[in-house]
Amino acid sequence: MSAFTSKKVLVKSLLACLCISSIALNGCLSQPQYYGEEEASDDADVDPDLKHEDASFFSKSGAVACGTGAVVGALACLLVDSDHRGSCMALAAAAGCAVGMGSNYLLDKVRSDYATTEEQLGATASQVQKDLNTTRKLHELSQTALKKDQDEIRKLKSDYQKGKADQKMLERKDAELAANIKYLEKEKTEADNRLSQAQQTRNAVVNDAGGVDALAAADKKKLRELDKDIAALKAEISAVNDNILAYSEQRSSLKG
Repeated sequence: MSAFTSKKVLVKSLLACLCISSIALNGCLSQPQYYGEEEASDDADVDPDLKHEDASFFSKSGAVACGTGAVVGALACLLVDSDHRGSCMALAAAAGCAVGMGSNYLLDKVRSDYATTEEQLGATASQVQKDLNTTRKLHELSQTALKKDQDEIRKLKSDYQKGKADQKMLERKDAELAANIKYLEKEKTEADNRLSQAQQTRNAVVNDAGGVDALAAADKKKLRELDKDIAALKAEISAVNDNILAYSEQRSSLKG
């Protein structure tokens, strides 16, 4: 088989895989359990206060979408002949991840569960309010944890200079800070994902109705409420990001 023919076969195989992946993935991710399942942290060093249930999204969303898309895409390549199976699986896994990450769970749910524009905007606002409360709680707890860690770092550095603390104690604290930062970054990424889905859903619902000017008075009221909640969620995400940056600065000061 020539190199050109081989590439054509691989491309056709990959397209077939992606079609299968897309169909299977959309079926899997249309199930509601993927928008709200707990993702357990595998890092024991994270401050327990940060992992309070009211401050965690308990969602696998993006990770599940990417992982499922990659696995389904790769498994679909089992249908391909053995000469091209390895290359197909590698390409389909990456492409399947992209397919999964492009899914908007909130929009799918709003469109399937609610018929009118007012109901769809109201349902979107309700979800944004939940995400806002979660992000706000995360901000509050991270602020408290940051203050506690700042005090501990100050004392630890003083004790180290006085010979009351050793290098291992500094390294242990550094690991705790790194774990907190990693956890906060993960939660912020999920908050960003939720915000993006809400904005996309908001725009899609309005467009489906024919634009803002076509909305009824009740719809416009719901839209104003939703936009207010989206703006508040943006502000809370920004506040969490500020705490992440402050944590990074504290970690640098510990090393210095």
